Amino acid sequence: MNLSDLSLALAALLALGAAPDKQPELDLSVAPSPSTSRINVVATVKGLPCTSGIARVWLNQGLTVDQARVDGREVLPVLDAPGAGRIFISAARAIDLPCPRKTAELRYSGPGLLHPDGRNQVSPDYIELSYYGAWYPLTGDERRRSWRLQTRLPKEWTYASNGRVIKASTRLVFESRKPADVVFVASPRFAASSDRSGARVLIANDTSLPARATAFALGREAAETAAWLASIIGPSGAPSGPVLVFASRKGPLSYARLPIIVTPQANLDAPGDRPLALNIRHEVAHFWSRSVGAENDWLNEGIAEYLALVRTREIEGNAIHRALLERYRSEVAAAGDGVPILETAADERRAYGNRYQRVPLLLDAVERGAGRIAVERLLRRAFALGAELSSGTFEMLATLELGGGQAELIGRCLRARNWPAECGGRSRPS
Repeated sequence: MNLSDLSLALAALLALGAAPDKQPELDLSVAPSPSTSRINVVATVKGLPCTSGIARVWLNQGLTVDQARVDGREVLPVLDAPGAGRIFISAARAIDLPCPRKTAELRYSGPGLLHPDGRNQVSPDYIELSYYGAWYPLTGDERRRSWRLQTRLPKEWTYASNGRVIKASTRLVFESRKPADVVFVASPRFAASSDRSGARVLIANDTSLPARATAFALGREAAETAAWLASIIGPSGAPSGPVLVFASRKGPLSYARLPIIVTPQANLDAPGDRPLALNIRHEVAHFWSRSVGAENDWLNEGIAEYLALVRTREIEGNAIHRALLERYRSEVAAAGDGVPILETAADERRAYGNRYQRVPLLLDAVERGAGRIAVERLLRRAFALGAELSSGTFEMLATLELGGGQAELIGRCLRARNWPAECGGRSRPS
């Protein structure tokens, strides 16, 4: 394919990324019961993909399907059909339904705690409902859907969601602005505060003063990082400043769904070996990264980490930046040869090193060869593709924006089992 053909193909993808929003395809009526730590949900889904007359969705195996209806008719769902396999969330089980002409409805219930680290829970003083707990129907293609969520909470609870509030009274109604995963957190212990940076911070009201000071400093850094990224990559589409939620759970997982970031409050007192500010910068960068599919996750995680490192260089200086890269370089070298980046989805043993360490090392090497402006231009065009960004389209863009030499380097490194110096690795003794 020549450069002219590449440009035409990418123009077509950009047009897809700019398609108008659709009406909600996922309607969720959620009845959490904090006092009993249980959850009841009615989920209505439109536009399910079908194969051989069957629509397959995935739901957390801790939930019990009480009733299934297809186009208004009650049906018997088939659980864990032979050959269904697994998906990216290991706790999810397959549920097969007759292919609907219009809608499928599932009524289900179960315990509030759907993951041992608390990333999905309904408890007396905390609710966190996230994509990672598979608490609502997912499809194997990882497609994001426009959604509406209806629920009720005791009036003293404070909440946050990545959806916009449509109604806030005895009944809460949220809608997604665009197709997205669903995030909802709430607690009677949350104290919410906004500052001049535009960030909103939710944190438990009994948190120590030093921890609160750190939380609000991280909120300011989140807002400033978002503004910095917008200046070099373009707008994220966020309707407001970042919402930083410090989750009352023990698990280490942090995640971002525009404009919300959820991160464990425990990190404030015991941050571990990863700087808190670097972690927040990484999550803010996810406001721009929207690739789908496990095979493309290196783009989401690796580019977010590269941008977090560049922001760290801007704020904390070259010495800190070099030290972080050298740490990644050392750990990649210690791990030895392994699965190439492009094959990570098929063999997760090197997932962390490939996505969080090799990719930023590679992009740093490309930056040193092509210049920072060229890399920023590449990322700006890549993020403009939205969910259409893939390994293939990224390599096509690299050819257009960086030229043959740097694009060929990216191609070699994405397929490398070792990690040579040209990819940002350590030089081997001759």
